[in-house]
Amino acid sequence: MTSFKAQNSIDAQVGQAVIVGIDESAVMKSALLLYIIPLVTMFIGAILLAQFNVSNIAAIIGAVTGLLVGYYWVKVHIAGRIYYQNEQPKILRLDAVKTADQAIKLQ
Repeated sequence: MTSFKAQNSIDAQVGQAVIVGIDESAVMKSALLLYIIPLVTMFIGAILLAQFNVSNIAAIIGAVTGLLVGYYWVKVHIAGRIYYQNEQPKILRLDAVKTADQAIKLQ
């Protein structure tokens, strides 16, 4: 069963079918944070260490270090309370499903 937290501004009760929305900019920002930032820091780390040492091992160590720095930065940034509140899914309205057979179930 899939579960996640969502802002409940309509006071939906447990067991009710609801429509949940996620802001489009939140999806794009999350993709940027999770994929692009660690990738960029990985390249920066590889390039910086390759400048000081001609060895490929130094570039690999720089790449891994940059990737870890980017991952840690994203983790700390996402853990921030303001980011979590702004990018959280929201319950938009109750669903008009008549029976449980018509509902889409996440498993």
